[in-house]
Amino acid sequence: MNRRYPILLLSVVVLLGAGAISFAATKPKPKPKLGSIGTAQLPGQWCKFGQAYTLGKAKGPDANAMNVTLKSAEYTIGQVKVGDRMFWPHEGEKLLVIHYSLYNPLPKEQNVDYGTISWTAVDSKSENNNQEGVGVEITNAQLYQAMKPAQKIQVYAIIRVSGNGEVPKLMAAGYEVPAPVARYDLHGKVKPLPAPYADPSDKTGATVANPIPGVIGVSYTTGVFETKVEKVDFATPPFGDEGYDANNDYVVVTFECKYWGQGSGGIGGSESPTSGMALKDADGVSYEIQYGPMPASSNRRFDPSVKQGDSIKFRLAFSVPKGVALKTLTLKEFYGYPVVIDLSAYKTP
Repeated sequence: MNRRYPILLLSVVVLLGAGAISFAATKPKPKPKLGSIGTAQLPGQWCKFGQAYTLGKAKGPDANAMNVTLKSAEYTIGQVKVGDRMFWPHEGEKLLVIHYSLYNPLPKEQNVDYGTISWTAVDSKSENNNQEGVGVEITNAQLYQAMKPAQKIQVYAIIRVSGNGEVPKLMAAGYEVPAPVARYDLHGKVKPLPAPYADPSDKTGATVANPIPGVIGVSYTTGVFETKVEKVDFATPPFGDEGYDANNDYVVVTFECKYWGQGSGGIGGSESPTSGMALKDADGVSYEIQYGPMPASSNRRFDPSVKQGDSIKFRLAFSVPKGVALKTLTLKEFYGYPVVIDLSAYKTP
């Protein structure tokens, strides 16, 4: 009888083993994932920065799915280039620039362009602000290209929003109609405006200072120009024969301007920091431009123009009574924010 125990035990082990194998075989298999399709947004939840979400149709002959991953966002009042166009905010506005990636999860080539993913910023008043430009990172080319299967590209979009306060919500939608929408909560997640463009009274850094405080020797965004007051001099001889007053001195200001608009821009046009320029003394009296613009090293008047991306230096002369303490010089383009340069250290001889 002792010889039967090993056989019996072996039979039990085999049966138990067979039962275990049978149990494993009956486990429900996980649903297969379709390639690298991203996550779908859960109802009532916000999408996350850094997480891929799929927008569009993933199956069928008209499949157009695209994975979008929001990487970062920032506020700016600077110029942002897309292709041959330059975007900048008008007074009362700022730009929301969002950086994201696109990934083609389908086994076919897809074309992508401005409308592949449509971004909408919803402000604190529930007003929608749609994207105005979409570019490719590094090259700044306008987005318009074919994407091969599994190809990823880094892109950015520009949205013009209010200059006051945070943008609380951002939405992304694909081609499909009705389109599924990815929603992002932007509170505290957008890089704030840098000093001195940020209003210090808004701790979120999302409100543009108006006016923007400035000092001599620093370039400031004034609209289509970046403008710098290089130095302030005084001169007693007249410049030309235009209303010279022997009781006055000339305050001669040297500027350097870099142009970012379309084509070429003039120093005397409305899209120029001279269009709304005002010199004020300590008593609040304003003085208009008396003579100029002049080249940096000559007293002759000239009418310069500058191409996109190029800089130019010029001088302007203001006629101010002798012994007057100066206070500010305001740089103002027609559409841009005023930049107020502190001149309180200067007084006419």
